[in-house]
Amino acid sequence: MSTFIFRMTLVLLAAFQMSYVKAAEVYPSKPIKLIVPYPAGGGTDSLARPLAQQLTNRLGQTVVVDNRGGAGGSIGMEYVARAPADGYTLLLALTPQLAVNGALYEKIPYDPIKSFTPISLIAEAPYLLLVNPSLPVNSLKEFLALAKTEGGKLTYATSGSGSGGHMAAELLISMTGIPMTHVPYKGGGPALSDVMAGHVKVLFAPAVSSMQHIQAGRLRAIAITGNKRLSSLPSVPTFAEAGVPGYDSTVWYAV
Repeated sequence: MSTFIFRMTLVLLAAFQMSYVKAAEVYPSKPIKLIVPYPAGGGTDSLARPLAQQLTNRLGQTVVVDNRGGAGGSIGMEYVARAPADGYTLLLALTPQLAVNGALYEKIPYDPIKSFTPISLIAEAPYLLLVNPSLPVNSLKEFLALAKTEGGKLTYATSGSGSGGHMAAELLISMTGIPMTHVPYKGGGPALSDVMAGHVKVLFAPAVSSMQHIQAGRLRAIAITGNKRLSSLPSVPTFAEAGVPGYDSTVWYAV
């Protein structure tokens, strides 16, 4: 949490130094939009809410979260790319929108480098491999064995094609040879809901959006990416500990 607050402070300081705000203008003099390129309820939205509140408190001007999900985040990205460069439209973007989509799609409605002015890295997070509790697995070994037995019938949800969760799942599929079927959604919130409801069985998601559901028993965490366990989930092993060394995937958030 201390690192998160530190990053938010960097955002605040950078906001005051935005070169495109006229020198004579007192900034901010009106509410600011923080665009989230996903629907409410997902990991990005969960991070955006406290960030907007902190900025509101420190800037003395309201910072409003504006969710514009769809098209793998491109709808929200295009909105910001077309907005006036006056410091009143901020964007909370992720790895997929800034580092993946340009290589994944032949054409996207924004330039990841030229369309935006970067301010700060906000956070970096590992992914949890999550399953609906009805799935009869409690370890990564059992999960991989079941996936092979199901022969592609096992479904996994993501916040959209090209999303971080999609890349994490496909990397695991590539490294282990397990067959699974991709079910893309417009955002992490709808994907989480359908996995908890049992309509889809598997999901890769950051802890910020899934922790409360894990603790409530609505989701079961099987393994975590990165090189260490979470202190809040000490019984959940890393993928390397669970038998897939060399596998890793994380997501970073930037404004």
